[in-house]
Formats: sequence, structure tokens, C-alpha cells
Amino acid sequence: MNLVIVYDSVFGNTKELAQTMGAAAASHSTVVVKHRGEVTSQDISQADMVVVASPTRAFNPTPELKEFLKDMAPGSLTGKRVAAWDTRVDVAKVNSKLLSGMVSLFGYAAPKLLTILKKKGGTAAAEAEGFFVEDKEGPVMPGEAQRAEAWISTLVKSSGERS
Repeated sequence: MNLVIVYDSVFGNTKELAQTMGAAAASHSTVVVKHRGEVTSQDISQADMVVVASPTRAFNPTPELKEFLKDMAPGSLTGKRVAAWDTRVDVAKVNSKLLSGMVSLFGYAAPKLLTILKKKGGTAAAEAEGFFVEDKEGPVMPGEAQRAEAWISTLVKSSGERS
């Protein structure tokens, strides 16, 4: 299986986890991990699965990643399995009712990314996922890299069984 992991990163946390996932998935598939500005249409067309990641910025994916996805041709993900994840602050640890309320209303980046991927023709391989950072600039919280490895490994193995 050919897997492409497309990411955007502001402080390096999403990039770090994307590279961690790429390394974990390499034993089960051919993996390309690229920043959204480096991805080619050939990368996407050759992929069996496309995983997209963004930090959550103001309850959304980065504007640049949204633009990248908007520019993809309609139907460009038809026949491909897709998944999305984001990096986010754990609101349960922030102790802010205002922030918790806003997250309840506006959500995180990953579900919005997954919606876009499905509109481009992709079939969801998993629910949108989030990985925690300690603060808006990071670092990645302890244990999240291992959770990311497990998540992508499960995703790739289960998709391989369906191919």
C-alpha cells in the first residue's frame, strides 16, 4: 500500500508526529511524508491512502492547508482511503470554561479536514483524531508519540486487510 501523509506545522509539533507516524507505518507500506507545500499531484494520485494533519489554529486547520485542499481537483481522492488528525491543547487540563465552551461550539481541525477529504471523493478509514500538545507552541505531550504510532499502525494494517 502507498501512504501519503500531508501535514502543515506552525511550531513543529505536527511535523514531529507526522514523521513519527511515517516511520511507524514504513514496515507495513510505502510511505511519503511531506509538508503541504511539497506535495505533488503525482504523490496524491499514486497513494492508496492519504492522511492529512494540521495544528488546530483558532478551532480550524491552518489557512494554508485549507487552501491546499481546496486546490485539489474534485474527485481527486475517489477510490482512496483518507484520514485526518490534528495537534491540539487538552482543554481538560487548561481549566477554562470559556475555552471548553468554545471548543464545544467550534471544534478542532481534524473533523473539518476529514469532511473536506470526503468531499474530494475519499472514503474515511477512521474517525478524525487529535494528539495533545502541552501548550499552543508545544511540545508534544508525553505518550502522544506512542499513541500516534499505534494509531497509524492500526490504520495501515486495517486498510491493508481491506485492499
